Amino acid sequence: MRFRTPIVILLLATSACTDDSFARFEVSDVEQYPGCLDKVFPFEPYFLTARPRQESVGLLMQSEGGGFESSDVVYIEVFDTAGARNGETLELSIPGTVDARAIGEVEVAHSCPNFIEPMYITGSVRFDEFSLGQDEYVDGELIDASIRNRRNETLIAGTLTGSWRIKVVKGQPYEEFYQD
Repeated sequence: MRFRTPIVILLLATSACTDDSFARFEVSDVEQYPGCLDKVFPFEPYFLTARPRQESVGLLMQSEGGGFESSDVVYIEVFDTAGARNGETLELSIPGTVDARAIGEVEVAHSCPNFIEPMYITGSVRFDEFSLGQDEYVDGELIDASIRNRRNETLIAGTLTGSWRIKVVKGQPYEEFYQD
């Protein structure tokens, strides 16, 4: 019984330091690179942030904090922020599409450091909440999503499911451009 107090204090301290941000992504119907994708998925990223940019909002969900170039990442960029706020279903375009409402990409640099195929997400995204103020939330999910090779558009994984709830935090490292 004398160990209960330190354990309770540790649990309370741990829960006080966390927020309720989460994300989870799973794949099935894998057509290519199963050895790599099996290392990545299911993917429950550690570092999640909603980053307002000049004309879009980037949702960065990566395996650990720090540089994304050595992380596993699911990245969704929303250009139609009004549609997202209104709960509209936004089609995910190929990255680089001029009039895209949203795009999605997958990187696997942590789990598969020698993997060089660029991947993007097809399907749609819908948001239940898209509020960008301090301590507000971006809450959404993928709809009928899959992963394709950006070089030749071949199917990599026929089904990608995912949902997230990101608590918006201002300042470094959560924002790319911030004010003191």
